Amino acid sequence: MLRLLFILEAAVDAVFGVSLILATGLLLSIYGMSTDSAGTFLGQFAGALFVGFALITWFARDWPDSEARRLVIRATFITTALGFLVALDYQLHPGSGVLSWAFVALTALFGSAWGYFAAATLRQPTTT
Repeated sequence: MLRLLFILEAAVDAVFGVSLILATGLLLSIYGMSTDSAGTFLGQFAGALFVGFALITWFARDWPDSEARRLVIRATFITTALGFLVALDYQLHPGSGVLSWAFVALTALFGSAWGYFAAATLRQPTTT
């Protein structure tokens, strides 16, 4: 199940990342966001970050259980939880479109899954 989550995260991140890099104006306009030069730059920069996250989660899918993999799980949970808060804040303000609820839903879904595995992979304190 965790491997599947890594794969799904990588796929979603890759699709958003490549779309933001190659079709920034189109993708941003679908969500009612600014497509001026600053908006385009930030969209492409975010796309590059999405591609980086996609690569990390793609390669981590087959890592054995290790501290490095647990850190990726926790970092992905924190990143997704912050993304949820940002998406929800944006959505609750005037001017947001109906389609941007997709960001809220995706980050809520992925954040819940990553949160479950982040909690499940916490090490029990060892006694010496």
